[in-house]
Parts: sequence; C-alpha cells; structure tokens
Amino acid sequence: MSFVEQNQRWLLPVLGAAVAGVVWLNLPGHPAPPRNPPEAEWAEPAGPDAKDTGFGADLKALAAPPPSANVPAPLLRAGLQPLDPGLRRPPAPPRLHPAQWPELFEPAPAPAPRSAAPAAAGPPPTVEFTIATGTRSEAWVQGRGYAPGAALAGGYTLKRITGTGVVLSGPRGELELPLGSRPAKSHGVRP
Repeated sequence: MSFVEQNQRWLLPVLGAAVAGVVWLNLPGHPAPPRNPPEAEWAEPAGPDAKDTGFGADLKALAAPPPSANVPAPLLRAGLQPLDPGLRRPPAPPRLHPAQWPELFEPAPAPAPRSAAPAAAGPPPTVEFTIATGTRSEAWVQGRGYAPGAALAGGYTLKRITGTGVVLSGPRGELELPLGSRPAKSHGVRP
C-alpha cells in the first residue's frame, strides 16, 4: 500500500486547501500586499554625515535600480555624440623627472654566472669494469656507473666505451684506458 492510500483521509483535504489558497491569492480582486515606492529604497540618508547602519544597509548596492535608471533614451543620445579627438589618441607615455628616478623600484642585479674553473690536470681515474647491454653501456669508476658523455673527476669526459676499456677526453687530450690500469697510450693533445 502506498503512502497516499494509507493517509488519504487527511492528505487529500490538505492538498485541496493549499490549491484553494493559491487560487484565492491569484484572483484579480484580492488586494496586493503594500510595497514601498522605489524612491524610498534609494533615498539618501538625511544630512551630510548621516550613515545608514540599519539591517541590510550593506545590501543596498544589490537592490533593483529605480525605473528611471532603465530609460534608454539618455544613453542613446549620448551615443550619437561625436568622440572627442583627445580620446582618439593613445595616452602619452609617462615622463619622469630625473629627481624621481631614485624612487623607482630597481630589481636586484642577477648574479654573474660562475665560470667553471679549469680542474687541475690530475691522473685519470681507474676504470673498474664496463657493462654493455642492448639498451645501454656504462663504465664503472670509483663505485659509480657513467654513460658515454658523462663528466668524470679530474676534468675528464667519457667519450666512448670499447671492448677492452674506455676512451677519455680531458686536459691531456684523448686517452685510452684499459680496465683496471692507468693510461696506456695517448692519442695526442687536442686544444
């Protein structure tokens, strides 16, 4: 059994009374509730120092404007007037007197980039072992893996990995290092 079937003794009369009340309020002969005229809503407080601090005083800006504000004729007449030539020009750039320059904001200067000091030409590092897989190859020096193109200690760069060692480029030129030893031969010094 539904709610309406269970409570039809009191529900239907209440719904009928509500419908009758809505119809009665919408009849043309029924007097409308009194309403303040729009001028009273927009009236300024009396006196130059008087302030409206009553309930809803901060909501006056959100109230509907008076009907006189919705008349389009004054706006249309103002739109027909020619534009002042002074308004057609872009504004002139500001001109500051040199006495005002110290007051302007000046950002902090950017720090100068540090030039990398050339590393002292020390002995080249010892290569412990190399790993070559299908996707990558690494040379292990002092417990770390380096890929070709990586910078090593002493100003050396790992150029390539060979089957027996590595080729380094550094302050002494290109060096070929076999695994576990110091430089075996030099390919010449390059500037």
